[in-house]
Amino acid sequence: MTINHKSLIPLLLLAAAAASAQPVKIATIQVQAALAGTKEGKNTLAGLEKKYASRVAALEKLQSDIVAMQNQMRSGSATMSQEAKDRLARDFDVKTKDFNRQKEDYEADRQQEEGSIVGAMGQKLLGVMQKYAQENKITIVIDVSAQGPVLWADPALDITAEIEKRYDEAYPAPDAAKPTPPPVPPTKK
Repeated sequence: MTINHKSLIPLLLLAAAAASAQPVKIATIQVQAALAGTKEGKNTLAGLEKKYASRVAALEKLQSDIVAMQNQMRSGSATMSQEAKDRLARDFDVKTKDFNRQKEDYEADRQQEEGSIVGAMGQKLLGVMQKYAQENKITIVIDVSAQGPVLWADPALDITAEIEKRYDEAYPAPDAAKPTPPPVPPTKK
């Protein structure tokens, strides 16, 4: 039997807190949901979608071209000359390689940018969460996101919504829905 040491951390922290004879107050948070639920997170995600929309459209077009070539190879295999089949196969290989390269580049660029944004926002979220925990005398805050070791937690312990609200108060993001009005030209006297 293998023991997952990460799953022991909450138990060890509880044991240490119990040994100090102080009451243990636990809270849970879904860090990913909290980051995505803030105004800054929503605006940033919308900005990323907009920024990468043309690349996604180009990838979709390439993929559609590849599917069309596959269909053409299947349907024309009996009627096409060998030279035409070879040319179509070469074009298919070139397009497929181009698609794969562009897709890998897109995914790497997007992942790098998302990682950078999540890292910066995560640091700010951590500060907000620590302040909240200190104000509310919380001993332990456990991330119960999908990757966490927690199997079940009482929803009443979840502070995600409160942390999102406090994050938005501490780091107000411009409202993406409201366009910035154009500057008013000075009046002539």
